[in-house]
Amino acid sequence: STGGVASPFTFVYFLPILTACLLVSFNAGLLCAAFASLCYVGLLFLQSHGVIAVRSVFPPLAELSRNNQGYSMLMRVVGVYAFFLVALLSGLLSMVIKRKETELRAANFALDQRVSELSLIFEVGDILNRTTDLDKVLHRILALLVVRMNFDRALLYLVTDDCKALKLKLLSRNPKFRRKPPEA
Repeated sequence: STGGVASPFTFVYFLPILTACLLVSFNAGLLCAAFASLCYVGLLFLQSHGVIAVRSVFPPLAELSRNNQGYSMLMRVVGVYAFFLVALLSGLLSMVIKRKETELRAANFALDQRVSELSLIFEVGDILNRTTDLDKVLHRILALLVVRMNFDRALLYLVTDDCKALKLKLLSRNPKFRRKPPEA
């Protein structure tokens, strides 16, 4: 027992409520608050009827709780309200933490995509800087895009000199998909 009304250890009832709200769910916190309220009110009831002795951790409060039923009733009400208030506030805190965690995951995913795009642009720029032959540049860039974007293949068409048609310039296949038969 925490010693009842006269004990400075009543805060111990808050620990399972906080733990349930933050680690399990808001409903579990409310259930713990209800159970803590029943235990606390039951302890105070048994102390007020002399079944359990009031411990003199803080003598003025122990004397007050023995002699004044109104004070004992007030502490029951305040205790119960405090337990449910802690459950409510820690439940709200838990919901905010979970929402922020979801937002952080989404932001990290978007950031990872952006980093991937920028590294792809860097690699394309590096290919352009290393090679001056147009056919080699197009081949390397198309091969890079096929692999990095996880395509099975890519086709590159260029406009003919008379600007009236497209001509297939390059076909690049992803090595990961080479064993699959080509489409008809």
